[in-house]
Amino acid sequence: MDNLEKEIIELLNKEGKSLKVKYMAKKLEVEVDDLKKCLRYLQGKLKVKCNENGTYQLLETKNMRSGIITIDFHGVGIVKLGNNSEIRVPQHKLNGALNGDTVLISIKQTKRGKLEGRVEEKIGRNLGIMAGLVYMRDGVPYIKTNSSRTDIKIKVDNVNGLVEGHNVLFKILEQNDQKEYVAEVVKISDHKNDIGADVLALASAMGINDVFPDDVIEEATKVPSEVSEDELKGRRDLRDEMIFTIDGDDAKDLDDAISIKINENGNYVLGVHIADVSHYVPVNSAIGREAYERGTSVYLVGCAIPMLPHSLSNGICSLNDGVDRLTMSCEMELSPRGELLSYDVFESVINSKKRMTYNNVNAILEKDEVVPGYEPFVESLKTMLELSHKVRKQKEKRGTISFGTNESYVKTNLDGEPIDVVLRTRGEGEKLIEDFMILANESVASYIYEMELPFLYRNHDKPNEEKIDQVIDLIASIGYRVKKQSKNNEIDFTKTYQAILEELKDNPDFSIISKIMVRSMKKARYAATNEKHFGIASDCYTHFTSPIRRFPDLTVHRLLKKYVIEHNYDFKNSQAFESRLEEIARHSSSKEVSADECEREVIKMKHAEYMENYIGEEFDGWVSNITKNGMYVQLANLIEGLVAMCKMDKSFVYDQEKVTLTSVNLDLMYRIGSPVKIVVDNADKEMRMIGFSIADQKEYCKTYKLK
Repeated sequence: MDNLEKEIIELLNKEGKSLKVKYMAKKLEVEVDDLKKCLRYLQGKLKVKCNENGTYQLLETKNMRSGIITIDFHGVGIVKLGNNSEIRVPQHKLNGALNGDTVLISIKQTKRGKLEGRVEEKIGRNLGIMAGLVYMRDGVPYIKTNSSRTDIKIKVDNVNGLVEGHNVLFKILEQNDQKEYVAEVVKISDHKNDIGADVLALASAMGINDVFPDDVIEEATKVPSEVSEDELKGRRDLRDEMIFTIDGDDAKDLDDAISIKINENGNYVLGVHIADVSHYVPVNSAIGREAYERGTSVYLVGCAIPMLPHSLSNGICSLNDGVDRLTMSCEMELSPRGELLSYDVFESVINSKKRMTYNNVNAILEKDEVVPGYEPFVESLKTMLELSHKVRKQKEKRGTISFGTNESYVKTNLDGEPIDVVLRTRGEGEKLIEDFMILANESVASYIYEMELPFLYRNHDKPNEEKIDQVIDLIASIGYRVKKQSKNNEIDFTKTYQAILEELKDNPDFSIISKIMVRSMKKARYAATNEKHFGIASDCYTHFTSPIRRFPDLTVHRLLKKYVIEHNYDFKNSQAFESRLEEIARHSSSKEVSADECEREVIKMKHAEYMENYIGEEFDGWVSNITKNGMYVQLANLIEGLVAMCKMDKSFVYDQEKVTLTSVNLDLMYRIGSPVKIVVDNADKEMRMIGFSIADQKEYCKTYKLK
């Protein structure tokens, strides 16, 4: 910022009010035209504001700040400030702001001591494409945006056959005299009653778009559908090796393939071969920019919203069997005890010999079944199982924490309707792939870390002691006695969690206890500096194995090519490049959180839709959480519903510290883990909520007394 810009800000700050241009020019002894030019620059930088009467004032003060607002699905706004802090804006203080608008907010401290914002003015409109649902009011089409709980009127300018229930992409044109936003519909995606439209509409409502921009689609059409001979130059040819993939039955984007050998000295040679997406997605390409914006693929019930167009994610980048594919390989040598001895990273070309599924691999490894078409691979699979057990034992020694949690899997029919919800367990095949991918990720991270070059890491902070105390107290309230482990007179976080999991792994309450422990953990995140990974007890970790579906992995591949293949170290002391990596890390972490939230909300929606068929029926369950609103009950398939306080005896009292509901009158107490039989009272797909009530309170009282 030059002297004039500084002088303008100092003058406005000193005067403490809006000033006329001529007055400012006289005070600063500058030409009016020069002053106006500088003011326009500061206005663009959101430093000053031009009022309707032509006067100028400082845009930001101690209690007035500007920024772009992001509005989540619950209608709460978040404004990111320049110092990386965030200010929360409650729904009733948005003042008509839309997601993506540049706003001026006032900041005040709440009674609880937290900072909270209020939108005072919209100083820049979001001109980008947004998603919404069409509804009719007096025959006129309006759009409900992703902030579905806000009452913002968006009137459609171009009707063009719109009907109520259409999911659309639109952009804001203006705000009319009635304070209504006027929008132009860019595209009609589908109707809410179409197959899968409910899932995609919820994803759009949460800011996740399944439609690729035109320039991305056009660029994707130019990507080759097969590998050419010219592309093989300089690559290690592994096409004759026994390399194969193991994925879920419905997986279409196959990132990783594996191979194994045993050397004459008895050491294992494990190969992890990852799709070379960076070969097809240059840094400044339209596909690359869109991949950055999306950050990750999102896997929803019945569909996936990919990070890359299908011609790449399911085509040339996917390691489909029987075709040549370009890869980045990490070849690791391990001792007979599963200790990592050495590794090498290089460009390669493979031809996968088999597209395997977890179900079939588990049948071979766990039940010793003969699966047709897998006969030539059985010996390799059993060698891999042997190695994975040894690798896992090494990880457990150093402190890896395995919660062993299962997932709820929603089966749907051809119309996208849920027909069953089952528990999906992790078998030997899933664990084997996880072990090998972690090993490859660690090897790659260590490789670059030792070279002291800018890189992207996956960090996971250890929980704080207060969180561990809460977990131990909660488990104690369920009826189990556990204690903190220590080392050198300090708490050993890893051993404490391992001890709890080991002691309670065969307990009927284990699924609920492990869920409590997972909630106590901090969220893993990406960063440009290595700060270790607590969950897997790794000194150095990254994400390298899924570049089709994660942008950080694609970034890691690009860096590997720079450093390892091209021997280009120009970025070594570049602060600008490290800053760019930090921005990629922040953005990718944020997109990961959004994707996880969307996946959870879609599952909750499908759970509610499924339970709509079971109103009035009884199920056995376990209390999974207790709040002042009532108690949550989890069924065997992990569907969860709320027994509201209003559905319970009025004598129940909630104890926040012990997390219990107690009725002295009934001589009864509910705690987390308590078995309970419930009746399904209601289920609301749109609200993604399920309501339960206790099936037989009297029978329960006979079995579970306070005494």
